[in-house]
Amino acid sequence: MRASLLVAWVLRFIVAVAFFYFGFIHYRDPGYAAQFVVWGYPAGWHQFTSLIEVIGAVLIIIPTTTLVGVGLLGALLAAAIITLLIHDGGATVLIPLVVLVAVAALGWLRWSERV
Repeated sequence: MRASLLVAWVLRFIVAVAFFYFGFIHYRDPGYAAQFVVWGYPAGWHQFTSLIEVIGAVLIIIPTTTLVGVGLLGALLAAAIITLLIHDGGATVLIPLVVLVAVAALGWLRWSERV
């Protein structure tokens, strides 16, 4: 097995588990829901983003849909980064930025496997 393929699978697993876990946590967390309202999103919007997190996690695990999952989660993370820059600023943007880099790396590795 090529080293890049092993790295891609390990990264795929870590990213998928994280998004699956946090998708469920965010769905039920009233503090998370309240924060979305403070940011100006409609009540219940956190449920939509949580669903996107879980769907993205599932899509990333399946090799034929990994790039779709990367695109979905990348868009979600970009929106999170923009929201945090507008409303919170500072270091709060670092976590989604690091995760976006990991998701982008996963997409690049998956794309490299296909070529």
